[in-house]
Amino acid sequence: MSAVVAVALADVRQRTRTFTTLLIVAFALQIGYLFVPDASASYVTVDMGGWRGIYDSNWMGAATALMIVTLFPLAGFFLVRPAMTRDASLGTLDLVLAAPLSRASIVLGKWLSNIAVLAGVAGVTMLAAIVMQLVRSENRTIDLTAYLLPYLIVVLPACAVTAACAVVFSTIPGMGGILGGVVWFFVWTAMLVIPIGQTEGTRMVAAEPFGLTAITSSLFASLQAHVGNAVTIKRDLDIGFSTSAGIKTYPFTGIAWTPALLLYRAVWTALAALACVAISPLAFRTRPRAPRPRAAVLTRIVGALPLPRLLHAELLQGVGLAGPWWAIGVVALTVGALFATGEASARGVAPLAWVWPIGPIAALSVADVRAGLGGVLLATPTAAWRRVVARWLAAFCLAALPIAALAVHAGPAGVSLLAIAAAVAAVGIALGTIARAAAAFEGLALIAWYLGPVNRLPELDPSQAIHAPVAASLTAAAVTLTALAIATYRAGARLDSAKS
Repeated sequence: MSAVVAVALADVRQRTRTFTTLLIVAFALQIGYLFVPDASASYVTVDMGGWRGIYDSNWMGAATALMIVTLFPLAGFFLVRPAMTRDASLGTLDLVLAAPLSRASIVLGKWLSNIAVLAGVAGVTMLAAIVMQLVRSENRTIDLTAYLLPYLIVVLPACAVTAACAVVFSTIPGMGGILGGVVWFFVWTAMLVIPIGQTEGTRMVAAEPFGLTAITSSLFASLQAHVGNAVTIKRDLDIGFSTSAGIKTYPFTGIAWTPALLLYRAVWTALAALACVAISPLAFRTRPRAPRPRAAVLTRIVGALPLPRLLHAELLQGVGLAGPWWAIGVVALTVGALFATGEASARGVAPLAWVWPIGPIAALSVADVRAGLGGVLLATPTAAWRRVVARWLAAFCLAALPIAALAVHAGPAGVSLLAIAAAVAAVGIALGTIARAAAAFEGLALIAWYLGPVNRLPELDPSQAIHAPVAASLTAAAVTLTALAIATYRAGARLDSAKS
């Protein structure tokens, strides 16, 4: 057990000493603020058929825990998934495997480290909820138990399940990249929708990984006790950001902590640990290999293009990292985008066109780091801004063909789609430059893809840009310039640090 804890502590220390940690904490604080809208706000985050609880400790603790176990597994999976491959990417995997540790101990240590990271982010969100209870002033009496019990009994087991899923996906061959991320979206959706669908959230379900119905069952029971047998109450639950028009409030009496609830959460935590032990024999079987030239035909085509030398080198590198299957997919998606119309385009081709370049852009953004050439390139006389711009243009080219084909159907307004693609490429390069890891962009881009092109959330769906092409293009241009400026500043700062 001490070996497992030692692995977990070492991993947590390494992961928390990065700039990315500050960004995650800032994100958690922002989420904690958004979770608690003012009474006059245009949205509500937990809506039970037109009702929400008064902002007291009982409601805030339960609602915040509910939001965490609903939404955090989606983002948290991408946050902790790189733990299993970090040693390999840093070149320290052989040292770890040479230590007198079993593979099960290492995997369990990584699992505990994942739990610690997720629990820390969730804890920051809970602290933000306490502050927001005071700010909103509907009830300023703080009951720490009402926050602590949902965190310990519901949130932590959900973190354990998410952490185990990240370990398992990272260990299964082929599930460590974009494909694994796409599969996780649908697994996460099933884990939420199926339990809620069985009882509409009004009764606790045992076979539920995240503990969602453990909270919603108490919410509905308290609501029903408050309003009696009013037939006007709809048994529906909306978790997220929905309109607050006509929302009513009631005093939530707290979560019913039953022995069955405690047992279910303990069992799911134990199952998560067992899953890690069961998968451990497969861990670290495959080692990441240094990128090598691939897609020979496409490489020759790109090599013949009359491009500036720096852009030429970046584009060749991006094509080589993407590989031949990516190139085949680009051709198929471009043809499909040119000829598909209506729902076939909106539901089939368009989502694939937007997700297809995410992996290659993420890989290109950290190609120097993965190849161990960061210091060599910093020593060259090329200005930082030129290298950033060339890499951005190469990343944009990786995404351009299918998006351009989609833009053809939209006429002049289709330019906005290309502007959005340029912005996505710029954000990818900026995140790769800042975090020096592909996971940051992959996670955020996949979440935006799932919510936007797949589920058609208007704010994140590029197809909506054609209805206001000028505003969308200007916004995308602003995002592009800001991201490139940040990437250039970060690359320049790293160069100055290396020189000193």
